Amino acid sequence: MQRLADFRKVADELGALLVVDAVATLAGMPLDVDREKIDICFSGSQKAISAPPGMSPITVNTRAERVG
Repeated sequence: MQRLADFRKVADELGALLVVDAVATLAGMPLDVDREKIDICFSGSQKAISAPPGMSPITVNTRAERVG
């Protein structure tokens, strides 16, 4: 678990997107993508979600969509 606010601050200062790898933690601990202002967050189904491997849940906000 990381303090994402510090990373968000640096990303904002640099004009970068905040991308979070939540493969080991999604569904295993709280993660509020909107509150943390995460631009892209991805995970995998095989860790804390305990589903068969091969699926990759992902969220992409409108800011990240505009960049791509």
